[in-house]
Amino acid sequence: MSPRFDTIEGLPVATRFLGGPACLDFANTTERMRSEKPNDWLTGYSVLLAWSRARGTLTSAAVSSLSATARREHSATAAVFEKAVAIRTDIRKLAEACADGEPIAEAVRHANNWLTDLPPQPAIALPRNGAHGHFQLRGARLDEPLWPILWSLTNLMTSEDIARVHRCEGHGCGYYFVDTTLNRSRRFCSSTGCGNRSRARRFHRLHRLEDRS
Repeated sequence: MSPRFDTIEGLPVATRFLGGPACLDFANTTERMRSEKPNDWLTGYSVLLAWSRARGTLTSAAVSSLSATARREHSATAAVFEKAVAIRTDIRKLAEACADGEPIAEAVRHANNWLTDLPPQPAIALPRNGAHGHFQLRGARLDEPLWPILWSLTNLMTSEDIARVHRCEGHGCGYYFVDTTLNRSRRFCSSTGCGNRSRARRFHRLHRLEDRS
């Protein structure tokens, strides 16, 4: 089934950010990753910009500037989007290794390749209303949407949170997240989404067994 897109943001309706770090939210841009029919809705550079605006990694002004550049520079835009998909693949490999308790050295090596040309983090601007700050990115380079994702990845890889990366146990889901519970008991990306569906399936399965007995 094709995704339904919000006409304003260009993202699937009711998109939620459940991973914690921006890099894991970026990894989660495919619905039902572990199902037979995953729904990859990161389909182009314009969707990458919409995701960046919604996630708060780029301002609306930066997104507008980059949108104008993308309309003029088609080949360069396509190359940046191809790079974005490759980065997402390597983030998923790292997250998968963490979730499965496998060695992460190879995944970290791949991630480090993307960090070689990464610029230093810029200053942070704070809005007047006291909300969270944002990087002062002006939308001058087409690959700017990738920078906050990679900065987020560096923070994750160099913190204790790397040991708390889990994968949603919901049927077919596979979203990654940082489990911040004290006893590391979080099983689902969302208790109201995959959690509820899992409980409902268990309930119906138990009732079917009772009916047969």
